[in-house]
Amino acid sequence: MDYYLTRRVEFEAAHYYRIPELSDEENYDLFGPTSNLNSHGHNYVLLVTVKGDAVASDGMLINI
Repeated sequence: MDYYLTRRVEFEAAHYYRIPELSDEENYDLFGPTSNLNSHGHNYVLLVTVKGDAVASDGMLINI
């Protein structure tokens, strides 16, 4: 019998695009709103699934 264990993790990451030698206006013209120094963010969901064909006597499928 196959057993599956899935872990779901949600996280955020932020970044901005800028060329330091350019002015704020030039950066905005080139990169738009993503040039804002307050950053531009994304939300991510990561799903990791492991599969095993047996569960140990202590009930574990994987030890992480």
